[in-house]
Amino acid sequence: MTSPHVVPRHEAPFRGRFGSRAEIMSELGVATQTIATTLSREVISNDPQGALAAVAQGSFTTAEILSLTHPNGESDWLQRAVVNAANAQVARFQSYNAAGGAATITAIIDRRMWDIPTTGESTPPPITAWLDGLWAALICRDHRLINFLLGTPDTEPLSVDRLIGSGNEINDYHFLWAKAWRQYWTARADEVQAVLDAEKATLPENYNRPEPDTAPYGILIAYPAINLLSLLVHRQVADFNTALAQALEDHSAYWSSGDREMNPHGLIAWPLLAVASEAVNRGIQIQVESNYLPSALLERDWAQPA
Repeated sequence: MTSPHVVPRHEAPFRGRFGSRAEIMSELGVATQTIATTLSREVISNDPQGALAAVAQGSFTTAEILSLTHPNGESDWLQRAVVNAANAQVARFQSYNAAGGAATITAIIDRRMWDIPTTGESTPPPITAWLDGLWAALICRDHRLINFLLGTPDTEPLSVDRLIGSGNEINDYHFLWAKAWRQYWTARADEVQAVLDAEKATLPENYNRPEPDTAPYGILIAYPAINLLSLLVHRQVADFNTALAQALEDHSAYWSSGDREMNPHGLIAWPLLAVASEAVNRGIQIQVESNYLPSALLERDWAQPA
């Protein structure tokens, strides 16, 4: 049996702030209370987008910090945070895109049912929020949320083109990355071309605005994750684990550089965990071990979709 390739996680400088499980659980208690307070106060006061964004961000951060002491992701609180992140982030787009003039949409967050007012806003949340919601939904294997974002062979999702007009100054590869996942998920005939377009767009010479960085996000984060999706599209199973190991090395290089090492968001490789989860769904055995990929979250049935 082949030994797994191990990719160590970079050492987070803020690790000392959360030196014990007791300290982390204390922080978790504050975060959980914040979720309930944010929803009950801000949603009712007609700021659904702000409230949901805060809940989503807080949930992602909770999962990331908990991964310091639960690197395999086996913590119920960590898993609960990932489910909350998926539901809250996708609810932002459901609220924006409510069908038929509905006054509210329903979301299950923190294991409770919430009626979220629709926004009626002309400007949608940013594409980066859409992608973050997709990663969490794919990791949770929540087809209700995934199908809303990506559609099905018989239904249309929220148009990614509508997000382009959101006024966000961001490179096109984010939108093409989203479209590539849509074409893959719905088995469209042009899925191969969609992935190729997304890969090409991550090259710096194709940026519509420069990324002020010697190690651009497009090269070290987006391209490796899109390449893994390409391997699934082309059914190149044998190459998947090799590419995943390199993608994790690139992830480490990006998040351990400069001020980013102080950001807990790099503790979990969300885009890579999402595509690796889909690979597991396709029957691919993941032969790479890393704290960036909590192994419990790679299992198919760890979450019960809300």
